[in-house]
Amino acid sequence: MQKVANQAVNNAAIVRVSTAASGGTPGGSIDVLNQGDGARIIVDLQGYFTTASSGGGFTPLNPQRLVDTRYGTGAAQGQVQPGTALVVNPAGPVPPGATAVVVNISVVHPVANGYAVAYPYQPSAAPGAGYPPTATVNFQVNQDVDNLAQVQLGSDGRFQIYVAGSATDVVVDLQGYYTSNGSSDTFTPVTGARLADTRTTSNPLIARSRPGRSRCGEPARSRTTAA
Repeated sequence: MQKVANQAVNNAAIVRVSTAASGGTPGGSIDVLNQGDGARIIVDLQGYFTTASSGGGFTPLNPQRLVDTRYGTGAAQGQVQPGTALVVNPAGPVPPGATAVVVNISVVHPVANGYAVAYPYQPSAAPGAGYPPTATVNFQVNQDVDNLAQVQLGSDGRFQIYVAGSATDVVVDLQGYYTSNGSSDTFTPVTGARLADTRTTSNPLIARSRPGRSRCGEPARSRTTAA
């Protein structure tokens, strides 16, 4: 990921975890290397791959737009207000029984700084309830940004995008989905978990430093982490 001075940027990555303990760090960990100037670094978990059969296999799709609030595509026309959530229904291209989707989420014309987080929608709760302490897209005023995300689906096959800090238009493009009939390395989505946040320490990461390694919260047999 490329960083810019005084700008919050996002990136999705699928990272192989270590297979054995090293230097007092347990296996199943990842390193984040910072080069250049010091920076605050946040790592959020979206899921993990294992060799077990309990996860799901990936089905790629030709990209297709699910939502564009600028034009009322797939949702009401108009910016999503801060403190509210946009519920997204991928049914149609995504079959019943899918466990997660891969989507590109774009924030367009925000009026202030803020962030958006994608996570499962549950019909038993109000939209926006119980959002995880993570961020799928961080944005600044008048900054159009996007990020790829692997998002777990709720019990009715939908997910939601909670917006905090600013009203903004939201665009969602579908790239593919996961089902529970995986055969090789299979993917298990999670609602969202924050693994590391150097803002809670006294100093940012200095140039070419690694933060303390953090075990990724996945089972011991997992081989790769999506963050």
